[in-house]
This record gives sequence, C-alpha cells and structure tokens, in this order.
Amino acid sequence: RPGATALSMHTVLFWQEQARRTGHLPLLQHHIRTMTSLAVESPGLPYLELVVSFVLLVNVLHTYLDVRQLKAIKLPNPPAQLQGLFSKDLYLQSQAYSIDKWWFGLYHGIYSLAEH
Repeated sequence: RPGATALSMHTVLFWQEQARRTGHLPLLQHHIRTMTSLAVESPGLPYLELVVSFVLLVNVLHTYLDVRQLKAIKLPNPPAQLQGLFSKDLYLQSQAYSIDKWWFGLYHGIYSLAEH
C-alpha cells in the first residue's frame, strides 16, 4: 500500500529530524539499522513446514485410528452385547458394507490430502 509506505517514511523522517535536534541521531540510526536487519535476516517461524507437519501428523493419527477400527469391523462375530439384535446374515452384510466404506474413506482421504 503506497499510503502505508509513505506514512512510515514520513514517520522515520520526523523522528530523524527530532533526533538530530536533540543530539540523539546516532542512537536512532542504530535502532533503525537493528530493526531493518532483524526484519531482513531473521525469517521468523517456518510456517509452511509447521502447517505441512501438522497436516501429516493429523493424517497419520487418523489413519492409525482407522486401521484400529478396521480390525474391529473384521471380527467374525458381533460383540456379545449385540448378538441378539440381528441375524448372522445381516451382520455379514453390514460388515461388508463397513469394510467397503472404510476403503473408500481411506482412498478419499489420500486423494484429498494430495489434492490440497
């Protein structure tokens, strides 16, 4: 923004004039050099690396939890609490659907990660 740059330059010139009048110009120049060298030399936080690392960490955690869920889905019989609620045939159909849904979710997650 041109206005912001002009305002900053005006402010610097104002303080340089004030420092010259009071005899503090060398101190002001030292502070300006220090501030500009810090802005140029120190890159700050590596935001890109932090964001990519966080996204990958979350993906690894979700994949770990999904693999644990897949092991539970592949159990040959339903848990004891659910045995009387539905037939063996219905359980197998539900299991097949859940496994297909799991694989679709895995491929969709990988594609989404690669796409973004």
